[in-house]
Amino acid sequence: MNNADFSFLWILLAGAIVLSVAVVVFVLKFARSGKKSNDGTVLSSTAKLIKTTVKDMYNDVAYMVTFELPDNQKVSFDLSEEDFNELSEGDKGVLTYQDDKFMSFTKES
Repeated sequence: MNNADFSFLWILLAGAIVLSVAVVVFVLKFARSGKKSNDGTVLSSTAKLIKTTVKDMYNDVAYMVTFELPDNQKVSFDLSEEDFNELSEGDKGVLTYQDDKFMSFTKES
């Protein structure tokens, strides 16, 4: 084998290692995020909707909202278009969520 053959083998080996590490990191991150969503406590709190955002992301639209809780903590969620269209900045009510998952928002009367 000449030097070109060895160089090709090293590049191939390095690529396989990088790909393997990337797959392991992705699998661990996915497993952790799935566990977080399923094990978190469901919380309810009074809240005020302080920000609505619509982002066009490569022919896909993302609907995001940010609520402020009584302790001034801010929590943000991605919503469906249907849920998003029911809300307006300034709305006050009871927010129910689990970790980073929006569950419901009941407006004050």
